[in-house]
Amino acid sequence: MFDPDAGSPAFTQRRDMARGRWYPTGTILPDGTVLSISGWKKGFVPGEGPDPPVLADTSEVYSIYSGTWTSLSSAPKTDISIYPFIQVDPSPNGTRVLYLGPGANAHDEAPWTGPLQPAQRLKNLDAGTPTWETNVGTYTVRGAAFARYNKDKVIKSGGIPSGGGSVTNQADTLTIDMSTGNITAALTDGMCTARSEHQLVVLADGTVLALGGTSVEQGGQDQCSNGVYVTELWDPSTGCWRQLAEMRPRNPKVPRMYHSTAVLLPDASVLSAGGECKLQCPGNPAGDISCRSGDFFKPPYLFKSDNTPASDAERPAITGTVPQSVAYGEGLSFTRTVGSEAGSSAIKKVALVKPGSTTHEVNMSQQYLPLTFTDGATLTVNASDMPNVRLAPPGYYMLFLVNNLNRPSKAPFVVLWGIIESSVSYTVTQQCNGGGGPPNLTFNVSWNTTIKPTGVNKLHLYGPGATCLGEGILTTASSTNSFSHQISKTVACQNGTWKFVVKSTEGNSVSASQCVSVQVTCLSCCGCELE
Repeated sequence: MFDPDAGSPAFTQRRDMARGRWYPTGTILPDGTVLSISGWKKGFVPGEGPDPPVLADTSEVYSIYSGTWTSLSSAPKTDISIYPFIQVDPSPNGTRVLYLGPGANAHDEAPWTGPLQPAQRLKNLDAGTPTWETNVGTYTVRGAAFARYNKDKVIKSGGIPSGGGSVTNQADTLTIDMSTGNITAALTDGMCTARSEHQLVVLADGTVLALGGTSVEQGGQDQCSNGVYVTELWDPSTGCWRQLAEMRPRNPKVPRMYHSTAVLLPDASVLSAGGECKLQCPGNPAGDISCRSGDFFKPPYLFKSDNTPASDAERPAITGTVPQSVAYGEGLSFTRTVGSEAGSSAIKKVALVKPGSTTHEVNMSQQYLPLTFTDGATLTVNASDMPNVRLAPPGYYMLFLVNNLNRPSKAPFVVLWGIIESSVSYTVTQQCNGGGGPPNLTFNVSWNTTIKPTGVNKLHLYGPGATCLGEGILTTASSTNSFSHQISKTVACQNGTWKFVVKSTEGNSVSASQCVSVQVTCLSCCGCELE
C-alpha cells in the first residue's frame, strides 16, 4: 500500500488476500473499506490449465483500519465474471453493491455465447452476514464499457452482441437507473461506430466520451487494422451520440484497444494511453505488442466557436480558497469568475468528479456528482446539497465549474471524509473514589475516520437532562495521525441518560458523530462494567 502521508512516502507490504485473483474489480465502500470481487484464481496463464479458468467464488473486504482482509464466506458466488461491473447501491438501504453484469469483452469464451446475466445485489455488507439477491432487474445488452455519469445512473455501450455467435461488435448503448436499489434499464441512441475494448470517460460537463476500441473482437491482442480511431460524445440531456475528431496524433497511428486506459484530468482534458496489438504495436520493433505511448484529447468544450482554444482567462475559475478536506455534513463556499470570453455570464453547473481508474473497459472509480448551488458574490453549496457517503464514497474528488458557454474550469482536488458511524464504540465503567461520594464513571470511546486527521479529536460528554449541543463536558486529545482514535473521560456518576458526540478535525473541516445515548444506573458496589 502507498501512503502519501507517511514521512517518507513509500509502498509497504500488507496482509495477503485469502486467495489469488487475476482481473478482479475493486470497489471503495461507504466505510472506506475495499471490496474485491471475482477474478480468476486458477488457469489464467495460457497453456497451464484448467480450461476454462476457475473464478474466485468468495469476495473479500480490506480494512484500512485493521490492515486485514475478511472473506465473505456467507456469500459465495460462482457466476460473477472477471472485471465485473460493480457499483455501490446509492439507495438508503444499508451498505449494498450492485452487479451490473459482465462486459462482452475479450475474456468471454469464443464464440461469446455466454448467457446474458441479470443484475444482482450483494446486500448486508454492514450487517456481518452478506448475501446475494438476483431479482433486481434485467437488461437486453451487456455492453463492453461502462461509466457512472450521474449520482445514480450508469451508461454501458458496445461489445459482442448478446447471445454471441459473431465477432463483429455492436454499437448498442444502455442506461441504467439505480436510484431505488433495483435497476431500470433502457436502450438509448447507439454509438456512431460499433466497438469493444473501448473506454468511456465522463467529462467535466457530464457528457460521456467514447474512445478507442476494436471493430472486430478476436480476443485480447486484436489486429491493429481493426482499431477504432473515431471518438464520440454522448449527451445525457438528449440521449444522442455525435462523432468527434479521430485519434491520429502520431505517425504511425496507434490504436487504443486491449489493456488501454483513459482518464479525465484536472484541466478537463483526457489522457488516453497504453494498449496492445497482435504481433506488433505500430512504431515498435517486430514482436513488441505493447503500446507504451499516451495521447491527450481536448474535448469541444475547450474550444471557442471559431475553433481556437479557450485561454485560462476565458474559462471560469475558482478564485477563493477551497478547503482541501470536506467532511460529510459540511458544505462548500468560495469565490469564482465566469471567464472573460464574450457571452460568459454565469456558472450553470458545479460538479464533483471522482478520478477514474480504468482498465479492460471497466471504470472502477469515476463518478460524476452534479451539485445544487447558489451563486452570488460567493458560490455556495449547502451541506444538505452535498452527496452522502453512499453516493460519494470517501476519497479524492475533482471540483469543476461549468459556465453558460459550457466552458469548464480547472479543478482542484477535494477530499470527502468523515467518522464511520458503525465504528463508534464505547464501554462505561464505575469505580469507588474513596471519598464516600458517588462512584466515578469512566467513558472509553473509540472510532475510525476515513483519513488520518491532523487536527484534534474531541469527546463531548453530556450528563442526564442535557442535549447533544454545545461543548458539554469536553475532553480533547491530540491527533494520533491514524485512522483509529480513542478518548477516555472520568466524571462523577449520575443516574439517567448520558450522551456523547465525538469529533475529528482536519484543517478547518470537522466531522462529528451522531449523538449516542447511554443509560447509567449508579451502583453501590464498585468496579462493575455496564454494557
